[in-house]
Amino acid sequence: GELTPWPAPGVRKSLPMFKGNAEAHLEYLINQVIPEAESMLTSPPSYRIIAGYSLAGLFAFWTAWHTDVFKRIACGSASFWYPGFTDYMKSHPMLSVPDYVYLSLGDNESNTKHPVMSRVGDCTDEVLNYLSDKEIPHFFEVNPGNHFSDPDGRLAKAILKTLLYLH
Repeated sequence: GELTPWPAPGVRKSLPMFKGNAEAHLEYLINQVIPEAESMLTSPPSYRIIAGYSLAGLFAFWTAWHTDVFKRIACGSASFWYPGFTDYMKSHPMLSVPDYVYLSLGDNESNTKHPVMSRVGDCTDEVLNYLSDKEIPHFFEVNPGNHFSDPDGRLAKAILKTLLYLH
């Protein structure tokens, strides 16, 4: 629940509620992690990318509404099904429009019996339509398998394609 934008019920009765601690996590990244990491560089970065998989992918995308620190976003199998997210996306302006967004989803991710999580394909389509309507450069890739098929490889591919994007 550290990366979720607001509190919401857990996806199963046996799991705890999502805490909605995204703001605090973003503040920690901006005020502690990024300065520490960039203090080790010999020159400032040209731009920053934020990337994440699953709920971390949702968090990465959500940051565009809350900071101008990141110029590119890479989301692997982002949890766009999160309750209220697509409505939030459509009803609030981005604080900083990214210059590129990469999204991916497994071809079998919507085939789950869970009523909320099965909406991931439809919700991802809403995000893609939003990006197109706002003329934000983006790329969408469908990968074989479900949500748990090669998450590390998928995220690595997302980061690589985001780094290699040329305007």
